[in-house]
Amino acid sequence: DLNNTLKRFVDALAEFDDTTVVFRLTADNTFPDGYLLDEIEKDFLSRKLQYLSCNGEASGLPYGTSVESTYLRNLRDALNNTSQQYDLEHVTPYIIRKFGMRHFDKYNNLKAGLYRSTIDTFEDFLTVQRVFFNIKNPILAPITLLIEKLKKIQHLHTACNLKKLVIGGAQ
Repeated sequence: DLNNTLKRFVDALAEFDDTTVVFRLTADNTFPDGYLLDEIEKDFLSRKLQYLSCNGEASGLPYGTSVESTYLRNLRDALNNTSQQYDLEHVTPYIIRKFGMRHFDKYNNLKAGLYRSTIDTFEDFLTVQRVFFNIKNPILAPITLLIEKLKKIQHLHTACNLKKLVIGGAQ
């Protein structure tokens, strides 16, 4: 369904049971890795949450290091109980309203929330390309290494003061 992203999520997971932990990531956010997902899942389960977000200042990670986790039952509940276009397009707003916003904050000490690691503009693409330059195996590069490189090449004033408006960007 081109007009219902939430339904696409639920349909894609039709074979799984309600207790399945689901992660939502977007393709324009290139930093999250499997180790980060493992850490988020461990935090999500140990805190007995229904929803957990990792992104931006509240998590201490760059804007664009976006991961959301919830249970499949919550996605199914949202699909069955909302008809708001915003909920259907953005997948988790209904769940956030129902259970509240909780943040993964293990990396708060990095204080990288005002940096950008998303690709919404060509300038963003060039920045991320520079971060990954000379990394032999990008798939195995830990997120902390990527953030360290990002901080060296991205001036914070650029990250905070966007000069362009992007219509249709994922975030």
